[in-house]
Amino acid sequence: MERFPHAYFGITLLQKDLPLNVTHAWEDAFMSSRFGSRAGSRGGSKVSSQVGSQVTSLKARADAQRAALGPGLTAPGIAALPSALLFLLVGIEILIRDHVGIISGLAILVANSGGSWLARRDARRAAAITPPLATLISLLIWLPIGPSTLSLTRLSIDLLSALASLAPYLLLGAAFSWFRVYRN
Repeated sequence: MERFPHAYFGITLLQKDLPLNVTHAWEDAFMSSRFGSRAGSRGGSKVSSQVGSQVTSLKARADAQRAALGPGLTAPGIAALPSALLFLLVGIEILIRDHVGIISGLAILVANSGGSWLARRDARRAAAITPPLATLISLLIWLPIGPSTLSLTRLSIDLLSALASLAPYLLLGAAFSWFRVYRN
């Protein structure tokens, strides 16, 4: 230890906050990766095998928790995918038709249903919350570019009329998504 005091700086900081067996396991792993397999052992094979089994059990527990959640998109993936879809399709419809309608409504339904089907169990709430917020943000970005002006009254009227025309799609998509959240 005296020969490499700088190598233990981070480990000594961790020893103050973590249990002893965890810091020893990290120290052993660091020393064995840096100086060979026997450099980090703490004197006996019994202690080192005990620490190794504890680290392995922590990894196994983390893998089991990940597997219990199942396959699918996590919350950031669920937030990004519908947001990008809605931003693109709402923008195209506003630039072509000067208002929102059936294309944006179908995009909202696809985003809600696809998000709730593709999400993991712990990310289904994000799948229910994201499409209405992404629709609002998309409208706030695309309406001043499209038919509306930067006048606050004109923009607010266009925003309210766009939300009113998308309300059935938003309600139907939200009902389906929240049903999927609370069904399990």
